[in-house]
Amino acid sequence: MDARLKTVVHRFGIHQGELQEEPLGIAVVEEAVGSRRHRGSLYVLVEIRGGFAEPERVIQDLAHAIRQAYYKATGSITGGISTALKAANDLLFEENLDAPREQRGIAGVSCAVLRDSDLYLGQVGPAVAYLS
Repeated sequence: MDARLKTVVHRFGIHQGELQEEPLGIAVVEEAVGSRRHRGSLYVLVEIRGGFAEPERVIQDLAHAIRQAYYKATGSITGGISTALKAANDLLFEENLDAPREQRGIAGVSCAVLRDSDLYLGQVGPAVAYLS
């Protein structure tokens, strides 16, 4: 029996006890690349904290680095996720290295890859993922 999985992505936040439908400092990326279908569909959650001067740019740069590194990686899916998370870590390190102390921050990243009926998950930093 071939299981067909459907994904639904929703983001929200809770700040001071209040639900936020569009929380700041969070990006969710859902991507399936046709020519690289054997790599599966990549889902990325990036959450940053700290004093970044351009938080939205940092989020987008991290998400972009993860996507590029994952889909360029060769070998296993888990190896690709590890490569992608390392690329994000390297980028964040450089971002903080070049910034004044008050404009440094941290990131929590969750990467999930769905291929056929298999789910692969990798995380770095303060991150949490709920699957149902």
